[in-house]
Amino acid sequence: MQHNSSFAVAMAILLSAGTYAAYGQTASERYTVQERCGKRAEEVFKRDYSPNTQNTAEGQWTFSYENHYNERLNKCFVLYTGTLTSPGIFRTQLTLTDINENREYGQYIAATKARPLVHCIVGEARCSSEVEWRRLAKPFMEE
Repeated sequence: MQHNSSFAVAMAILLSAGTYAAYGQTASERYTVQERCGKRAEEVFKRDYSPNTQNTAEGQWTFSYENHYNERLNKCFVLYTGTLTSPGIFRTQLTLTDINENREYGQYIAATKARPLVHCIVGEARCSSEVEWRRLAKPFMEE
């Protein structure tokens, strides 16, 4: 029994080391790319969504974002959230983007009007709710 336990621990260490080596980044390098990802996300957000509350003919839009450097994919992902509020209307829009390649990975749009769900997709996968969309987007925004 002791032998199997030692073997399991040794395998876990070996696999962890192999995974780390596959990424090929030191802690300092990971910190640098994560910081760069955050700065780039902030820069683009300020450029495209400033001010983060905007009055339009439709109503008032409020925008926010969160970013994540996905080490496994070596990509900087940004999740933009927009909400529109006006009398009788509430609309949510979520967009998942690789900020460096300016490539959209997913979008969710829903409103309270006649067609509550307008669009729900992440990659090639279609979805039918915000909960499902967030589940599909989660691997991009977390390790």
